[in-house]
Amino acid sequence: SEREQRNPEAKMSVAVKAASLMEPGKAVYIDSGSSAMALARVIPDQHCVIITSAPNVALEILRSKTLPQVVMLGGTLARRSLAITPYNLDTQLSQFNIDIAFLGISGFDLHAGCTVGNQYDCLLKQHLIRQARRSAVLLDSSKLGVAMPFTYAKLNEIDTVVSDGLIP
Repeated sequence: SEREQRNPEAKMSVAVKAASLMEPGKAVYIDSGSSAMALARVIPDQHCVIITSAPNVALEILRSKTLPQVVMLGGTLARRSLAITPYNLDTQLSQFNIDIAFLGISGFDLHAGCTVGNQYDCLLKQHLIRQARRSAVLLDSSKLGVAMPFTYAKLNEIDTVVSDGLIP
């Protein structure tokens, strides 16, 4: 909830744009984080499968929507980020045919690329980029020029960057 208070208009702008990329009947991964939570609030109420590692995202979708099916990854819950670090990552994700993965980001730097502060989060995102048909990074302009310790992708490895429109 603390991070949701930072730059809320930009996160909502990103979320609305990302939601427009969703299609009925598809499998969608929604990451953890405050931008992902904003996306959970505005996704269309349509038949699809939402896969997530974030209990708060899953609960938001179940509370506000009636049609999406929600699938949670199993593993260890991180207190600070409310994200699940999946155990048996390959086994869990191999059963899903993900059409689009919406990935959170802690920082983006032209040299470092898409970065996060947690190594396990980095590994999950790398796996999702390889497995999903399309990957989309949820990037509000406040994260531009920030390089966190772990790079999960360079810009050329991402299919879509969804931004608040304030990135040059």
